[in-house]
Amino acid sequence: MRQHRNPGNRERGFTIIELLVSMVISLMLLAAAYSVLITQVRSFEIQRGKMDARETLRGAASLLTSELRAASSSRGDLYAIAPQTITLRSLLGSGVICDTLANRYGAWQPHGDFQATAADSVLIFSHTSLTWHSVKVSQVWTDPAAGGIPTCDWAGGIVPGLVVQVVAGDTAGMRIGSGIRAFRRIQYGIFQQDGRWWLGRKLASAGSYDILTGPLSSPADSGLVFHYYDNAGAETADPTQVVRVELVLQAESYALARVGSGTTLPKDSVAIMIFLRN
Repeated sequence: MRQHRNPGNRERGFTIIELLVSMVISLMLLAAAYSVLITQVRSFEIQRGKMDARETLRGAASLLTSELRAASSSRGDLYAIAPQTITLRSLLGSGVICDTLANRYGAWQPHGDFQATAADSVLIFSHTSLTWHSVKVSQVWTDPAAGGIPTCDWAGGIVPGLVVQVVAGDTAGMRIGSGIRAFRRIQYGIFQQDGRWWLGRKLASAGSYDILTGPLSSPADSGLVFHYYDNAGAETADPTQVVRVELVLQAESYALARVGSGTTLPKDSVAIMIFLRN
């Protein structure tokens, strides 16, 4: 028996033209989505680069600001100043002398870092000259008994936090009650390594910089600039006359970011006015 098909139930497929049109539309949508994705990726690269630069600025500005705010040009804390470098006393610790033994001083409630490397010295206030005397540190004992000063020369058996021995010199007037401050001579500056510029530090008379943070822009692009001003507001090259310092920093990203058909290094900058402790 023959079966008859109903012409109204025929299955109908896509024509070649319809397939081509749908493919073109799909490709256009994919191209648009890809373009949006590429734009977002490149925008993310730029923002990530700027965040890198801002982190560098934050660290460099915090370090240099804290050092300068603790410095006093009138008391000799600035050794040398230049547009891209500054050499100063970096204060590391402080305390009060509570007993003495020859060139040894027991420090009561010391704070910070007292060491006896070749770069370490202390400032001790002289009650005779009413000035701070700078003397080299030859040894430090965290066990005061081992340093020969087990207790302070005060009632109550108070124990010093540490004992500092200094190189023999002018110690007149350095007695119980004198302040003692530990410091190192440090130079901060910008230097180049592996093709990039960095904020560096030299301890005492070291011949090379240690990397602190970076990368910075080149000196020609104001990666690190110091401007020094005296009490009258004029720029000065005399370390003893500095009252405030303008610090200019420009940092760069570690990695390149794609822009258009090329690449760029995202940057950010900051300028800070710092008043010294004069």
